[in-house]
Amino acid sequence: MNARAPRPVPAPLSVARRIAVAAPLFLALAATVPGLGAPAYRPAAAQAPTQAPTLPAQHRVLLPWSARSAVLADADSVPTAHATDAPPTLVPSHTATATPEPTATSIATPTVEPNRHATSAPTPTATPLPTATATPPLRCQELVTNGDFEAGAKRWSLIITSTRQQAARSIQNATRLGFQPHSGTYAAWLGALADSTMDLQSDPLVHVDPARIVSATLSAAVVIVKNGVRNRRADDTFAIVLEGPGGETRPESLRLHDESWDDPWKWHVRQADVTNLLQRGAFTRLHARVQTDASDETWFYFDDISLRACTQDG
Repeated sequence: MNARAPRPVPAPLSVARRIAVAAPLFLALAATVPGLGAPAYRPAAAQAPTQAPTLPAQHRVLLPWSARSAVLADADSVPTAHATDAPPTLVPSHTATATPEPTATSIATPTVEPNRHATSAPTPTATPLPTATATPPLRCQELVTNGDFEAGAKRWSLIITSTRQQAARSIQNATRLGFQPHSGTYAAWLGALADSTMDLQSDPLVHVDPARIVSATLSAAVVIVKNGVRNRRADDTFAIVLEGPGGETRPESLRLHDESWDDPWKWHVRQADVTNLLQRGAFTRLHARVQTDASDETWFYFDDISLRACTQDG
């Protein structure tokens, strides 16, 4: 038999060659077949149920046998391409139209016409406040001269039972008195004589206009020493007396007796408000007067006799 000449066997294509031949065909097929390229964006509600795509006849491309063989032969060796979905492009449903803002309309301010009949209110006149008048200061002075006896017997006179005596017999220093005066070194005493009236009177008092007197105070420091038994009777008395044109006045708080207190050899300061007395009239003299009886003896010591008056000018 005649042997047939062998058919030439085509040389196998390399892998690179196979890819180079198949790539264009595959890309062309992917571009013409819906569903094989990039997924089209559809709303989730509008997508149809998933169905295997049917390739229309006009889109079917027959590959040459050699190319199909090469693609099928090397299907396992070709790397799988991972397509990355491009972000969907949102298409607006309508074109937004800018709405013009309303133009502000100026409101005319109404003009207030003056009222021809209106009368302007009168401006109130300020009432001046009264000017405060400064009150003149008080001027206080002592009306008794040598009331503390520090000048000795000067400015005083002593009368015992209507007989004038030396005032030095009553006004003495601490050595002759035998104890310490209330202040300074001199004091006076009366008493120790039975059935006697002893009166130590001052020189005329300093004159003050009664109408200008605001306040006046009479005071004296007194010690009472009784030689005998206390019987609760006013046997011997002591008083500071104010003498004036209308007679004598004896302030109650400076009317004492031998039992005014049971505290011998201790000074007691007594005082009285004599403002009303001095406002009613002027007084000319002051007396320290002691009246005794025939019973037990009593000594009345006194010091710092004061009649102080405060006046106000104006």
